Amino acid sequence: MNKCKLLLTILILSLCSCHTELIENLRLVNNLYVDKDGALYDGVAKGYYDSGELSGKTAFNHGVPEGDWTSYGHNGEIVQTGNSKVYYPKFKTIGPAKDVVRVNVNIFHEGNNLITDIFIINNSFTNELIKQKDPTLFNKIIAFLKSNNIPIDTKQVYRITFVKGELEKVD
Repeated sequence: MNKCKLLLTILILSLCSCHTELIENLRLVNNLYVDKDGALYDGVAKGYYDSGELSGKTAFNHGVPEGDWTSYGHNGEIVQTGNSKVYYPKFKTIGPAKDVVRVNVNIFHEGNNLITDIFIINNSFTNELIKQKDPTLFNKIIAFLKSNNIPIDTKQVYRITFVKGELEKVD
């Protein structure tokens, strides 16, 4: 009985220690997400629609979106579930991007489809590269990443996004 109480107490404490923040409250500073106090964010960040419904949640590790995430529709249904893996390359230039900080590979399910999006976090270039629009550059970048030991299933990759932060919108 005492063992059960101890395990239950540990479980409750571990659940309470998980930090949760609104995505809107995080700021992007030097390619990392920080909380209102300027500390690198660790925990889960949640976003909400104007209606108050949950739109998504994302895990963060030392200011970087890393781990599991979920996007929800307006009726609370799960639209996408995925996992983001972070790679810190030795190289600093990928295609048109200079000062590359990291590469995030997002593998996610959307319905029955398995999709991979690649985010190249850098300080010099912001753009979205779609496979069908520029296949030559797209394939060169994929080959470069694979040659540098970043595992990518090329059949699943839809887009490569060059940004300062993964949650940033590209115009």
